[in-house]
Amino acid sequence: MKITLILDDKTDNPPVEKTQLFLWYVLCFCGGCVLYLTLSFEPNFSVIGVFCLLSAIVWCLFYRSKRMLLWSGCFFFFIFGCFWSQVRTKWVEAPVLTKTMSSAVVQGTVENSISSFERQKIILKEIRIDGLSPEKTPQRIQLTASFKIPQFQKGDQITVHAFLFPPSMPVMIGGYQTARMAFFEQKGAYGVIRKVMSYTPSVSDRGFWHFIDRWRQAILEKTTAALPPNEAGVAVSLIIGDQNLVLPSVYRLYQIAGITHVLSVSGFHMSLIALLIFFVIRGGLAFFPTLVELWNTKKIAAIITLIVSFLYLVLSDFQTPAVRSFLMIALVLIAVAFDRRVFSLRTVALAAFIILLIQPELILSISFQLSFMAVVALVRFYAPMMRFLSQKLPPKGFISFIMKASLGVIVVSALATFVTFPFVIYYFNQVSLYGILGNLLTGFLFSFVIMPILVLAVLLMPFGLESVFLKGAGFFLSQIETVCSALAELPGAYGMLPSFDGFGLFLFSMGFLVISVCRSRWLWKTGWALICLSALSIITVSTPVFMVSGNGRAFALKDPEKGLLLNESYRQRWTTDQWLKRLGIVPENYVLEKRFNPDFVMIKGYKIALTRSACSDADLTFLIKTPQKRKGQAEEYLPCRGVVYTKEDLEQGQTHEVFISSTGISVKSVCDTLPDRPWWRGYCQSRKRD
Repeated sequence: MKITLILDDKTDNPPVEKTQLFLWYVLCFCGGCVLYLTLSFEPNFSVIGVFCLLSAIVWCLFYRSKRMLLWSGCFFFFIFGCFWSQVRTKWVEAPVLTKTMSSAVVQGTVENSISSFERQKIILKEIRIDGLSPEKTPQRIQLTASFKIPQFQKGDQITVHAFLFPPSMPVMIGGYQTARMAFFEQKGAYGVIRKVMSYTPSVSDRGFWHFIDRWRQAILEKTTAALPPNEAGVAVSLIIGDQNLVLPSVYRLYQIAGITHVLSVSGFHMSLIALLIFFVIRGGLAFFPTLVELWNTKKIAAIITLIVSFLYLVLSDFQTPAVRSFLMIALVLIAVAFDRRVFSLRTVALAAFIILLIQPELILSISFQLSFMAVVALVRFYAPMMRFLSQKLPPKGFISFIMKASLGVIVVSALATFVTFPFVIYYFNQVSLYGILGNLLTGFLFSFVIMPILVLAVLLMPFGLESVFLKGAGFFLSQIETVCSALAELPGAYGMLPSFDGFGLFLFSMGFLVISVCRSRWLWKTGWALICLSALSIITVSTPVFMVSGNGRAFALKDPEKGLLLNESYRQRWTTDQWLKRLGIVPENYVLEKRFNPDFVMIKGYKIALTRSACSDADLTFLIKTPQKRKGQAEEYLPCRGVVYTKEDLEQGQTHEVFISSTGISVKSVCDTLPDRPWWRGYCQSRKRD
């Protein structure tokens, strides 16, 4: 299938569903990837491969049948998505650290180094760990240093004394699965540097990539030297996509204002850079009439813009959102070069298909879902909505331009907010009530003022003339921070909502994609029905009445009279914050009960005990400390009337949650809900320090 045919979508008539074959095929491929990654068991590789081969044969046999072409092709791409995801899983499978190593000597080569105001993160490859055999040594390790260490570069050889631990497990049932993404990134362990023992700078890697690293570092240093920290962090993020310098207070303000999407190199930055370069080049070529007559300046501008966009991708260090955005921009520019329709769902589908062929696991990543759902909404619904809403606006004039530009920002923000709202609630539980207003007030400055100024600053850095432009961008960034602070002070500016079931998110995604892809009336109704059904998951989701962490040092209780009672100790704030977000409570607004101790709690007629030394007369008992056996006692623990969970049970199962329903009391742990998949093998075991 030629790329020009995929990009071509010129018809204005409502097409029959068969003309949307490519969209349906990509949608089914995505469904196959999701199915494999969310299964509760590992399917047989040979069986999936045979099904994929048979489905391909059936698709080829019915290729000329108009009636069976859609169904056979969809079935093949669905099976192919499952098969390809499993191939990717077997390809990247690598050793994972299964226990904590409190003292380890690690030798390795620096693959990447990320700096921030407070700490430096290092990713190592070609690793050797004293006391660990090569077949059990992870391929990559991410280390963090909270003290000042040398500024490592790619290719440097280092030896450090570190505290190592496996990729973290979810702190609650249904929590974000960090270990799954670490598995596909081949990060088998994380750690904290205690001491740098030796450091040998690289002398071989001094080519193009070393030049890019030095360029990135020079941009970072000159920007931080010219601007105060709160403005420098945002400026560096806008230029090279490094968010590590953004102060937490500034990020919080952007989060409340609903404009955090500007802090990562994504479609926003790529689009602005591409549009700026495209119109500048085409406008500059217009001053040469002879050249305009001989060549198509639009195609020349598209090719040069493609090259500059690739250089910007290199400058962003090939971050995943930047790669995805570059593919989108590249396909648009290729469409311009081939005189095809620029903004088309086929362009979006092709970009998604290429990305998932390289990394099918990204279908479950937050950034992939948010960006592609927003792009689909804009491509499919922006133009019709603008035509409908701008009918009564003045056709020409400066006032008309301002009104249409403002309306465009409102429509873009409304569409993006609607389609990403369930994802934001599912992953972050946060609600920015003034997100549309925040984008309306800051969108013009970011698009037409700050980004052009920063581009000029980067271009003038080799000549030492960047200071004035950086300070100018800093002035406007300070104004944006002022706007965000004003929005944060408005009533109800920021809130939290409880989590809902992942199946509801799947229903919403499928419903929205169906109404975006399909033109048939009955499929439209089916899509809206799926969206309405997804809303029921918010109502039907069940929350636990009691939660206790794997080490027994943090627990939460939903008291019928006092509400939520939460206790934390021994630096368990991360765990308790995630619990609060799941329940729809802003952690900053909750005052922890430091000394709350539910030795005996009555909930709906059931007695729950949390004790450190001995069992109790309760229906459910959590022993957070191993009791000592009495002299001459045969049993390991004192007898208890109800169900008992010992300290070892808590360590092996991690966070335990208690549910009470009409059928009785039940307890589930994180390990009870984790599927038997390659990225979780060896996790649900006791993790005592060696």
